[in-house]
Amino acid sequence: MDFVWQSTETEKGKYDFSAYDRLMSALDEHQLRPLFILDYSNSLYDGDHAPFTREGRQAFATWAAAVVKRYRGRGVVWEIYNEPNTGFWTPAPNVLDYVKLAVDTSKAIHQVAPNEQIIGPGVWGFDFPFVEECLRAGLLNYWSAVSVHPYRKTDPESVVDDYVRLRKLVEKYAPAGKRVPVISGEWGYSSASFNVGEEKQASLLARQILINQSQGIALSV
Repeated sequence: MDFVWQSTETEKGKYDFSAYDRLMSALDEHQLRPLFILDYSNSLYDGDHAPFTREGRQAFATWAAAVVKRYRGRGVVWEIYNEPNTGFWTPAPNVLDYVKLAVDTSKAIHQVAPNEQIIGPGVWGFDFPFVEECLRAGLLNYWSAVSVHPYRKTDPESVVDDYVRLRKLVEKYAPAGKRVPVISGEWGYSSASFNVGEEKQASLLARQILINQSQGIALSV
């Protein structure tokens, strides 16, 4: 679920989390845990582009810390942004700007809620250069897991080599003694994108789940 900056900070420094309070109460009733994606631009900062100035990054990080502090201890998994290697990062993807935002936000969250689970970068596909920039910047000091969206036009089983390569990258940069799992944060074969019917989708879904389980993927969406 997106936790949208724009809709919860409509005046600088003033937050309205009432919609998410209601959602959390409903989830609590059913013993469900959300994966919240802290994301997107805010028209109050940086010309409604993804945060790229010091002011914009600080505002996002301060807002994110307030969000996490409000819901800490309730089993939420917090992801920093959605597919920043695509057009979701406006006006165009910029790995260095994302890394700066992720570092500032991770530090801010860690200060108010050091035991919460933070994940990232939630990239589309296996963008290894993008992921490596994140890991090189020391984000595994704060992140509990590395998330990717393994979309592809080939069969689900083709993901195995990508997971192997990603794990080697994680091992290269992980702090000594820290185990950092991989999360499949979003993946599917939609009829719109791949022109497959429901029967084929069902088969592919089962195979996705099985292959992720076989590879020890910590969470599959």
